[in-house]
Amino acid sequence: MTLKLELQVEEISHPEIHDPDSNAIVSALREIDNTDDSFVILSYSEMDYMQTDGYSLEYQEGDVEAHFYSPSGFQSPEYAAQFFLSYANPNSNWWRKSTQWIKGFAP
Repeated sequence: MTLKLELQVEEISHPEIHDPDSNAIVSALREIDNTDDSFVILSYSEMDYMQTDGYSLEYQEGDVEAHFYSPSGFQSPEYAAQFFLSYANPNSNWWRKSTQWIKGFAP
C-alpha cells in the first residue's frame, strides 16, 4: 500500500510526497500554523487517512461512517508526529491505543 503525504499552509498546496520518510512527516507537521487554511493529511487512499489542521487530530477508515477524532487534539507538532509516524508504520497499532478516539468529526 502506498503512503502519501499532503500539506497545505494558508491555501498554498505543497507537492504531494509519496512514501514519505519520518523527516518529511515531522517537517510537514511543523509547518502548519493553526489557521483554518492549513492541514496535513497522511493517506493510504482517498478514504483511509490521518489528518490534522493544527487543532484536531482525526483518522478515517474506508468511509465517513468510520471517521474518528481525538478529544486530545493536536497539542504540538511533536505530539501529533507520534501518531502520524505510528500510523505510517503498518505494523504499529500504538496510535490506536494511545488516545481516546470518538466516532464523528471534531467539533
